[in-house]
Amino acid sequence: MYYTNLKISKPNIFGVLLGIAAATGHATSLRFFGFVGLSEFLFLVIILYLFCKSPYFFLKKNNFYEFITRSYLLFSTFLVLPLTTILYSIYLSNSQISYQIYVLSFILGITLIFLITESIRADLINLKLASLVFLVIFIIMNFYALWFEISIYDPGRYSGFSNNPNQLIIYITSLMLMLVAFRRKLFFLSLPFLIYIGLESRSDTFLVIIASMIFTFIFLSIFNYIKLNFFLRMYIMSIVLIGLVALAIFYYFQELIIFLESADGDLVRLKLMYNGFLATLHSPFIGLGVGSFSGLEYAFQGSEAHNTFLDLSMQFGIIVPIILYFVIFAALFKSIKNRDNLLATIIVAFFICSLFNFYARHFVFWLVIGFLYYYYYTGFKPQK
Repeated sequence: MYYTNLKISKPNIFGVLLGIAAATGHATSLRFFGFVGLSEFLFLVIILYLFCKSPYFFLKKNNFYEFITRSYLLFSTFLVLPLTTILYSIYLSNSQISYQIYVLSFILGITLIFLITESIRADLINLKLASLVFLVIFIIMNFYALWFEISIYDPGRYSGFSNNPNQLIIYITSLMLMLVAFRRKLFFLSLPFLIYIGLESRSDTFLVIIASMIFTFIFLSIFNYIKLNFFLRMYIMSIVLIGLVALAIFYYFQELIIFLESADGDLVRLKLMYNGFLATLHSPFIGLGVGSFSGLEYAFQGSEAHNTFLDLSMQFGIIVPIILYFVIFAALFKSIKNRDNLLATIIVAFFICSLFNFYARHFVFWLVIGFLYYYYYTGFKPQK
């Protein structure tokens, strides 16, 4: 059964806690126990609360395909991932490559997808309130850090309380998506401040995200103006898009290479992605378990691929990230079909961000995936 009439307006303490957890997740330099900080602790509390409210979430069957998707993700995370992590950590004999602590993190993250889905169905957490708290605390923390020049990464780049400026971009993108879904007016009011924080980080990824947002919104506005059948419009605009990309690469290939080299320092990320792909081929279907298996010169040097799809592929095998990215693209397709250009634009930004960072180490990634999962599999309409 699909639930389409959602209130998501009931105030509760867990809406506040979820907002605090999402907003403080970027403050990785303030973690007080290894990989655990206030954000991780609060997400654990929220997951336990939602589990107590919906202990049989894994048995609910909305439709056959959704049930199979959920079953495979839970099976891979609860059974396969711990086993492969133990086996490959013994086989590789390298503590710098396998981090068993992240097994629990992934278990909680995948579980959060479906618990967030259930929380929206049953109105267990006020996501409008959570989005508001997320915004207020994130803005306060970063303007405080900017005012007092707090930046532990590099004097030339703003990172605030994050260990890396790109971690800020992950949270800015997630916050924008949550605001578009649940607090659209606040999105427009806060956008200049979020862009300012992102630009202060001097992140090339953020520049690409902003450019992609502008292009996507204009492109979709033209797309929706054409009065043809939806699928015919999709076909025509896909051809146009492919043509524009091909022309851009053909005419500006040298400039693109110069940009990549200046932004990435001798194409470091491309090398990490390539070697991450090679590591994935060692166990393409069940993965290598939790760890970092890429490297600059070759695979298995203990580095991340800095690409969410490839990093998840190395650890879970390719099926899990294929499912997750199917959810992203299915939600994107649905938003385009619903003529919700703004939501579609932010989903594209979320996708672009995941191409240049390992997003899934942060609970906010699973929070956003949970919303997109629900958005695709139900008739949910974002608050406008």
